[in-house]
Amino acid sequence: MEVTIKLQIKDHEVKLTTFQVSKKPLTARDLRGAAGVIVDPGEPGESPFLQYQDDNFKLCYVRGSWAWFTTREVTEQWGDDWNDVPYEHNAGSPYEGDTWKIKKVAWEGPFEEPCDNHQNSPYSVKSLNSGSYPWLKSDPWYELKIKMWAGISLSKFVEIITGAGGQVYQ
Repeated sequence: MEVTIKLQIKDHEVKLTTFQVSKKPLTARDLRGAAGVIVDPGEPGESPFLQYQDDNFKLCYVRGSWAWFTTREVTEQWGDDWNDVPYEHNAGSPYEGDTWKIKKVAWEGPFEEPCDNHQNSPYSVKSLNSGSYPWLKSDPWYELKIKMWAGISLSKFVEIITGAGGQVYQ
């Protein structure tokens, strides 16, 4: 498969980069020269995926092997106890409304949630959807340091999970 990435950050456009990806898991060597789009830029609170929010469904909640996407702005999306900390012991799935839709997908792959390695994480869903921490980040043993923030599109989510050797079930 050939992938072309156009990266735009704060009104500065970076050139288009094309690289080949096989069905094997992605490595840093596969992405050299184009890795800035999915490799952690080291800027906490700033999503490197803002340019992929043109998709209708955006990541708004992750619980175990499930991820929820909304057509609403993620900072406006709500669910039961989304302002409570820790989210993993309080929050319910997102509400669906008359003017927006929710899509739930199952996934598996080399990623961990914000609550991993915590008995009680310091996050609420509201804070995660406001950019305090990524919803998913690559496991410590995985070669690439990938972070997926609230608002990433469903299509980009699928591309990253499968590119890392995982699966998404819709």
